[in-house]
Amino acid sequence: MSCQNVWNQISISPVITEEFIIFFQQEVNWDLICRYQKLSLDFMRTYLNRVNWSVVSKYQVLSEKFIDEFKENLDWEYICKYQKLSRDFMKNHKGYLHEDNVELYQYINDDFLAEIRN
Repeated sequence: MSCQNVWNQISISPVITEEFIIFFQQEVNWDLICRYQKLSLDFMRTYLNRVNWSVVSKYQVLSEKFIDEFKENLDWEYICKYQKLSRDFMKNHKGYLHEDNVELYQYINDDFLAEIRN
């Protein structure tokens, strides 16, 4: 098994800690870390240049506060599909919304969909 394959396996292991990731940040696979590890919001803030924001948008549970803070970094197609968004949040972030995914994956009615499309 190659060294990279070993680090890939380590990166998906459920027992590694954020401290381990920090110590071995040059070796771990950050795409896999962002997908398989439960990362704290503070950790993602600290390592924002290493984080794969598309993967985070899809696989991490993000608060609306965090989404608002990093709205320019996140993948809104995935945010609208995989994150639970409140109506108020969607109203305040209309310009970022991926409308097809909002319609398919968020709990909204036709009136609200028409409102955010305008």
